Amino acid sequence: MLCSVTAGIAGLMYESRLGGISTDFDGGNQVLYAVAAAVIGGT
Repeated sequence: MLCSVTAGIAGLMYESRLGGISTDFDGGNQVLYAVAAAVIGGT
């Protein structure tokens, strides 16, 4: 559970550094990073 919380916080910090989430269809890398964070976090 701690890994999931840590991955979530890291994801929020990463997105805040980028200045927001991409709203166009070509935001495939953001989806990939989100899925990878969920898998690594164990959720």
